[in-house]
Amino acid sequence: MDNKQSDKIKKFKTKNKKKNNKLVLFIVLIVLILIIAGLLFFLPYFNVSEIIVEGNNKYTYDEVVASSNILYTENAFGQAIFTSNKGVLTLPYVDKANVYVVLPNKIKIKVLERSSSYYAFDKEKNKYYRINEEGFILEEANERQENEIILNGITFDDEVVFGSKINEIDLGKLSIYEKIRDVYLNSSLELPITKVSFENSLTTITLNDKLSVIFPNLTNLKYNVAFLEGIIKNIGEDVSGVIDLNKENPTFSNF
Repeated sequence: MDNKQSDKIKKFKTKNKKKNNKLVLFIVLIVLILIIAGLLFFLPYFNVSEIIVEGNNKYTYDEVVASSNILYTENAFGQAIFTSNKGVLTLPYVDKANVYVVLPNKIKIKVLERSSSYYAFDKEKNKYYRINEEGFILEEANERQENEIILNGITFDDEVVFGSKINEIDLGKLSIYEKIRDVYLNSSLELPITKVSFENSLTTITLNDKLSVIFPNLTNLKYNVAFLEGIIKNIGEDVSGVIDLNKENPTFSNF
């Protein structure tokens, strides 16, 4: 056997040895992972001893824990992974929920709650519902909160499901209003928006519960808001009436 053949054989054996070593190492790692996983998921030491809840204001500790379906004396890791956040997300005011293990055997539920932006009237049922800025229906309401805007012209289903969104058409209306609001808030006007109404493809905002302003939706929006600034500057802020920006020559009129 010449030297070249001998070198090839040595290289081949060395290469195979490295491959075998890598395979053995891989198998050992897999076995270790399985052992560790078995210990984490089956040792009583890792059964839930405490549930921590953070970020909850609308809901009590007990309400959040009950919705999570997490059980004491059951494995923390298994419940955090497989129970996850589905139950907590059924609470209408909960926007996000993270569930994770605090070693060795505690579970933390961290929630981010929605806040109500609108006090929406359902004329079919003569009821009001709280709705957040993204259109989620939060609950039935009997009294308007200070930060809420009265909302008219929204259509609700026969059976209102809290935690669900209003329909796509009304979401579109809400989107139009919010664009009007953003331009309005960037103007020099300081009268608060207290009511919004949708009717005949028009959006009407009420300022300070007194002055109604009819917008032709998003047509010439910046111009219309600037025009509105001029009218209010002339008539003053403490007046009641209507300004119809949908007309060719918008003017102020008393009720």
